[in-house]
Amino acid sequence: MSAQTPPDVDRGTQLRITWWTQFAFASVFICLRVWARTLKRALGFDDAVMVVAWLCFLGDAVAIQFMAQSGGTRHFEYLTADEQQYELKLIQITLTIGIACTGLGKVAVGMSMLRILSSWPSWEKWAIWFVLVITVLASVVDMFLSMFRCGDPRANWDFAVYATAHCIDMKSTTDYNTFTNAWQCLSDFAFSLIPMAAVWKLRMPLRRKIYLLVALGLTLVTGGCAVVKAVLTGSVKLTDLTGGLFLALIWFGTESMLIMVCGSVPMLRPLWERFVKRPPARRGLGYWKSAKKQPSSSQATDTRTNLRDDDDTTVGTEQERSNCSSHIIPADR
Repeated sequence: MSAQTPPDVDRGTQLRITWWTQFAFASVFICLRVWARTLKRALGFDDAVMVVAWLCFLGDAVAIQFMAQSGGTRHFEYLTADEQQYELKLIQITLTIGIACTGLGKVAVGMSMLRILSSWPSWEKWAIWFVLVITVLASVVDMFLSMFRCGDPRANWDFAVYATAHCIDMKSTTDYNTFTNAWQCLSDFAFSLIPMAAVWKLRMPLRRKIYLLVALGLTLVTGGCAVVKAVLTGSVKLTDLTGGLFLALIWFGTESMLIMVCGSVPMLRPLWERFVKRPPARRGLGYWKSAKKQPSSSQATDTRTNLRDDDDTTVGTEQERSNCSSHIIPADR
């Protein structure tokens, strides 16, 4: 065997364990997100889009399971012709659903940011709309190019169909996929930095502002992961998709997980308020009765702040914008 030939290694077990672990972790946060929104009676279209992205993540995890069990992480040259066609089919399914998964997840994050900034007559809201629309268009075009590059989708894995098909140049589709990956990275940073800049200008208690900045800034982690995935995907040799995609698939699963985790954390404040910050159970019934009669010090502070804002004519539009935080930060109790 030549020294240039890579070893015949099957890393399927590592791939499927990593993916199912990531999917389980994302599922916990999706359930918590829906629970928190249900408590506040605030379920919205962004939550529905995130759930659809989670279903795409599940579909990809199932495809990865089949790929891992059938030797889909071995180097391409060690597979028989039938195995090569089968693995190429699974890769096509995984990548197509994956584009939908990450695209929908980022759209859900963008829609959540729009809910937060819904009352803002400012450039931040329109900037998010612009990034959101381009993200949708880029992802949809990338999906269609991936599936219908040769007209008949079977040409992507069936050698006989590919031999007679008229296909768009592979370099063109690869370059467009690189553009889509780069734009999705940009959208992660935009959906984080734009709302953070807006929140920084708000007049609100420092503790609440810090929470908002940290919660919104988590999307930057997703953007960093998307950069790593884009670099790894761009370095894969087209002659060895099965063996070369292993690391890219690992990071793709990580990105999908982080989209759902980091995109859901800002929505979990109601659960924190209800189950973590509640008074200790040892305080008896008398405490609860007195607590209902007398507002807490934080409520009194917020009331005084609101009164000052009402009297302060210099607040202007910032006073209206302060309502944006109520979508994810309820009043202190």
